Amino acid sequence: MELSLPLPPSANHYYRRVGRATLISRAGREYRAGVKAALLAMGAPSVTGPLTVLVTVYPPDRRRRDLDNLLKCLLDSLQHGGLYRDDSMIDRIDIRRGPCTRGGGVHVAVLERHSPMDCGAARTGLASQGCAGLGLKRSG
Repeated sequence: MELSLPLPPSANHYYRRVGRATLISRAGREYRAGVKAALLAMGAPSVTGPLTVLVTVYPPDRRRRDLDNLLKCLLDSLQHGGLYRDDSMIDRIDIRRGPCTRGGGVHVAVLERHSPMDCGAARTGLASQGCAGLGLKRSG
């Protein structure tokens, strides 16, 4: 299952402290709702795992970003949207930086692992597809 989504809030902006409680921020809640709506619109089936998640991040500009800070919100949003029951089902995560793209975004492939070869074949297929779901062109 593959989909293209807006750039998620980083881990630094995903949570907010309110008194003694730590809550998901407004930006985080809005992102989760958007991902859930996208999954429902696609009619995405629930996957059962074990899972491999392939992520390509298309930053909106050349500022320095830690790619791993984007994963928490993205993976939690996919779980909240019903794509998988729990993110403990994920055995492998591959995240890569794509070219800068106006507005930024992420392309995600979630695959049920059936054999060790699934991951390499999936990454090759994802790379050849590029970011067509975002309507973007690869530079270079």
